[in-house]
Amino acid sequence: MVDIQSEFQLLKIEDPEMEYMPPLLLPKKFSTKRSAPSDDDHDGDDAPEEIFADRFSHRKRKRIRKGDALARTDEQYTSKFWSSAGREALTAVLNQLMKSSNERLFILPACPEDDLPELIPTYGNIAHSSAESADPYLCPEMEKIEDQLNAVKGKVGSMAPAAWSSLTNYTDLASTLRYSMKKDSQIELGTNAWMKFWSILHAYPQLARFPPNTVSVHLCEAPGAFVSALNHYLSANEPLLHKSWNWIASSLNPYLDTPSDEAIVDDRFIRCTAQHWHFGADGTGNLKAAANREALVKAAASNGQTVYLVTADGGIDCSSDFAGQEATLASLKYAEAVTALRLLAPGGHFILKIFTVFRTRMCLLLRVLCSVFDQVQLYKPPTSKPGNSEVYLICLGMRRCGIAAADLLERSRESSAALGTGLSPSFIHSITEASRFFADSQSAAIRINMAVFSAVRNRRLRTCFHEAKQTFSSQFLQRHPVGQLPASTRLMFVPAVEP
Repeated sequence: MVDIQSEFQLLKIEDPEMEYMPPLLLPKKFSTKRSAPSDDDHDGDDAPEEIFADRFSHRKRKRIRKGDALARTDEQYTSKFWSSAGREALTAVLNQLMKSSNERLFILPACPEDDLPELIPTYGNIAHSSAESADPYLCPEMEKIEDQLNAVKGKVGSMAPAAWSSLTNYTDLASTLRYSMKKDSQIELGTNAWMKFWSILHAYPQLARFPPNTVSVHLCEAPGAFVSALNHYLSANEPLLHKSWNWIASSLNPYLDTPSDEAIVDDRFIRCTAQHWHFGADGTGNLKAAANREALVKAAASNGQTVYLVTADGGIDCSSDFAGQEATLASLKYAEAVTALRLLAPGGHFILKIFTVFRTRMCLLLRVLCSVFDQVQLYKPPTSKPGNSEVYLICLGMRRCGIAAADLLERSRESSAALGTGLSPSFIHSITEASRFFADSQSAAIRINMAVFSAVRNRRLRTCFHEAKQTFSSQFLQRHPVGQLPASTRLMFVPAVEP
């Protein structure tokens, strides 16, 4: 785990709680006198380093745009201030971040099944949201952890959203790899989601070693990156299994006359694989509706194949209310889990994207899954941005049919009074430690981004990130090699090029 205080000491930042970082970034005095253009000039573009360095070379720059005078003097100052020792310090921080990106894993304890009825006495229906606002913290320590994390997130709110987004793309060590993946003709839909699931499949190869003639079901799947990654992985590593593999995907329907604001509009993959997509009984694809969940379960069973893998990658934009993210997403996470428990055969696996786990409702969901599966692990893939809260719940080996657990979750009604009374102290301790582990890592990443917020024009700093990104890309491809995708196994139609 990244030690926040030590990393900021390396970066010569006196107070990590400061909204801005004067010791590192801001000059006491500067002049607006014009100076000759240098290689340090750029406009904050978040393009990959190969393009980045070339685009802003002074040999390529034919004119000096108006308004750059202040930026150039700031660059002159930071170039002097950012010494070779500062570069070495930043390199040490980035190396530690690279190392920690491969260690973001927390294993939850296995739990007995016989106490499940006592765990969920009367808790809110997953279609309702009123219970979410009354959802209590699991314990006082959880409230403290969330308050500390939100305090760090709150500092970002004072910065321009576009500038902050550009900066986090720039400082993301996976950005160069992500750019090359998108341009790789061998990869269909090479998005960040594709890379995340690709690394999950390599970390947990048993996910793709299900019996022949089986089907995988992918919830909240649009635009289709998880299916694409699994197809590529099976084609390269399990060719015999790939021949009998089938899949079904569900997501919010982007083709409605008035589609949901949360629907993914990128339908390139859906148009090429339309026969595999299921949008529920009412055609909306909304998993919170019980009828849509039932229709999807029936569709998966209609062809006689067994479901051994379910993925759920649902999310909602909570940038305007980051403090309420967990409450906003709780209903969706319950709906995804209930659907998976009804779909999976004994021995099957479930991958669920979650975010924070501070409050009782989400902790209770994790407790149920720990009772149903042999192993449950919290895993943050290397290409997942370190400054966000997303974590993947890896549930391996369902012990027996999960319908009973699904019924318990669906039968629950609104009442927070008895929540968590059946959770053991050891389980509460494990969940608390997991929440602290991922919250500390996220806070460290946000603070490091804030530390370099005004120094992105500095050439030494750019060199540090460029080298770190190249190293990250090399290490990722060594650990998660991407093989060739034969034309016969491609899922997206590639039109022939006219002579």
